[in-house]
Amino acid sequence: MTELRDERGSGISSAPLSHDSLTAREAGLLVAEAVDTGRLERAPAARLAMRLSDERVRGAVLEGALESKRRGKGDAVSVSRNVF
Repeated sequence: MTELRDERGSGISSAPLSHDSLTAREAGLLVAEAVDTGRLERAPAARLAMRLSDERVRGAVLEGALESKRRGKGDAVSVSRNVF
């Protein structure tokens, strides 16, 4: 069992985290739920982060990010230029 710690070192989760704790299918479901609800709790986010080395999980996260962007802003691309 791995305990996540915040920047002050206090424990914030004692949920078991292992590289085998999330399948690609579960990742897809977590991402889809996050996109639908507009939020992702800390524990599922940590589970996804632990599995980003898996190409299928990473793909599900990237697809979810694109879908979330589309729902929020559509297919528009914005460009900003900072002038100092």
